[in-house]
Amino acid sequence: MTPLDPPEPAEAPDGAPGPGVAVSPDELDRRIAEALRAQRLAAEAEPVADTSMFLSHHWPSQYDRCAQVGRFHVCRRCLVLYPVAVFVCLLAALRLTWPDRLDPWFLWLLPIAGVVEFSLDALGVIRHNATRQVVVSALLAVAYGKLLWRYANHPADSLAWTVVVVDTGICLVAALIGRVLRGTGNGTVTPRE
Repeated sequence: MTPLDPPEPAEAPDGAPGPGVAVSPDELDRRIAEALRAQRLAAEAEPVADTSMFLSHHWPSQYDRCAQVGRFHVCRRCLVLYPVAVFVCLLAALRLTWPDRLDPWFLWLLPIAGVVEFSLDALGVIRHNATRQVVVSALLAVAYGKLLWRYANHPADSLAWTVVVVDTGICLVAALIGRVLRGTGNGTVTPRE
């Protein structure tokens, strides 16, 4: 065989024709369709992150917990929590909130729904619901706005710190237990029916 002779047909290890072997147009169409289907399934199985975790706080498989803002996924809970809390803090600065003597009641009661919802979602007991998330986050934000005001005036405020530490601690424990229950992947917990 000389360098100018055409290469001999080769067979792949699986018995399929190798490079340089003619295949029928139907077989070629089947292979292309199979390759495209495999690519599509792989893309659906592993969503690609298009937003920094700084904004989304969620893996791509959990982008349903985010709102689309322009081309970014932004955590829906934070999108409600921070603006409402800052607004309530400003209202508190103007003395346009409930009397301070009611703080122990409101600052403990308002966050309960948000803490329970976050914990049950993290544990896989309930399915994620965007409307519910917004409502409970708004209640949480009202309390946290007043807490922010209390902290700004008295950084060692025991009520502010106690509420934040207890609420955060409950959510952290629920998130860690949920993570252990679902394994080490970055998917979501499958709720019980």
